[in-house]
Amino acid sequence: MSLSLVALMMAFGRQQSLSVSKNVNNTVFFSSATTRRRGASSSQRRRRRRLLKKKTSFVSSSLYHRAVNTTKSRYDDDDDDFSSSRGDSNDGSSKVVAAYRALPLDCHRRWSDPSMSSKSSSSSHSIEGRYVSSETAKKRVERAVMGASRSCASLEDYARRIVYETKCIESKLALTHEAFSRCLRGDIDVETTTTTKEKEEEGKEQQQLPSRPARPDRPNLVDPRAVPSPKKTPLSSHSAHVMHTVAHIELNAIDLAWDTVARFRGLPKAFYLDFARVADDESRHLSWCLQRLEELGHEYGDMDAHDMLWLGCFESRGDKLDRMCVVPMAQEARGLDAGPRLREKLVGRGDNRSAAIVERITKEELNHVAVGVHWFREMCAREENIERGNEEELGKRFLSAVERCAPDVLRGPFAHEEREKAGMAREWYDLSFNRELHSRLEMMVKMEEANSSE
Repeated sequence: MSLSLVALMMAFGRQQSLSVSKNVNNTVFFSSATTRRRGASSSQRRRRRRLLKKKTSFVSSSLYHRAVNTTKSRYDDDDDDFSSSRGDSNDGSSKVVAAYRALPLDCHRRWSDPSMSSKSSSSSHSIEGRYVSSETAKKRVERAVMGASRSCASLEDYARRIVYETKCIESKLALTHEAFSRCLRGDIDVETTTTTKEKEEEGKEQQQLPSRPARPDRPNLVDPRAVPSPKKTPLSSHSAHVMHTVAHIELNAIDLAWDTVARFRGLPKAFYLDFARVADDESRHLSWCLQRLEELGHEYGDMDAHDMLWLGCFESRGDKLDRMCVVPMAQEARGLDAGPRLREKLVGRGDNRSAAIVERITKEELNHVAVGVHWFREMCAREENIERGNEEELGKRFLSAVERCAPDVLRGPFAHEEREKAGMAREWYDLSFNRELHSRLEMMVKMEEANSSE
């Protein structure tokens, strides 16, 4: 066989192997043939790249994700001493929190362009862009929203109702968004207006809130070691396993944020609004995961899950500083660490739609961690007399809370850069880190680079 014939056959085989893969269930599989073809002009290649970008990009709501140029807080908390020191705070998290507060209210719960929802292949029904799984669920959600609007007079009332009285997931999602929306519009206040005596009695009730949140009958909660691994998943695909896991985390996050609003009293209005916004964000994240699970042929509850996240919330119920350390600064920060790895695995398996959802959730978790860091620093300065900028003492307080309430949550690898953006000093959570030694090594590397360039 001649060499030219061999070369021709190899070229033909390569062309076949680089063919465009199919798009199944909105799962886009990329191949090099879609971006570069032999003999294609540069304008054709640019057009193909734009088409690919459209397939993988998330068409976000112009209300929520538009650029925010102002960092002025929309929350008025002049009635508390906490606000007097905010401008003087030297931590990086304060800027993140201020920009986070300035974001407009997001009205859309679905992972799609709301104008295209009627053309979606999903069988889900929509209430003002929210995710609901069926017509029956839609009616149940509408009844829940109407009932709460009559009986809930404050954000605190909504918080208790959502965490401890609402089992239906879709109703939790809708009530969360309704509560935050009404509070921002001024329809309800943060706390219920009560007399001094009533407040004392209410303080006793705060410690007697139920030990368990209201949840659906499924999934079955088991020991963390008994939760199926991705390799032994009972679901049909790795993507379904990941989205079910993330959905379980987001459901817990909603209850944790609202429990923080319901349980701790006497804090600035901005504190409660911050955590109500966190709950609203988490409800949107959960909506995306539920929608994607449905597209993959599953629903929440098809796989066993664990209860470690709620356990950390329960253990920190007696101290608001412990709660800041355990929930946003430890549990939510784990999302910053694990999110990029999950995304890479999904992209590696060709599921760019699920990967885009995980990526968006991870980016927004940064704000939630920053909120926890911000209030942790404020509370430490006001209530524990820890000087601002004393990272060593702040780190000791953080580690003390985590070791008591959630000792297994501090596991690497850590996303140091993202945690730093949220205002977390590395020495707080990385016990092997020595900042002085790290600075010396950085200086030595810079000197070496300078010498080599000369």
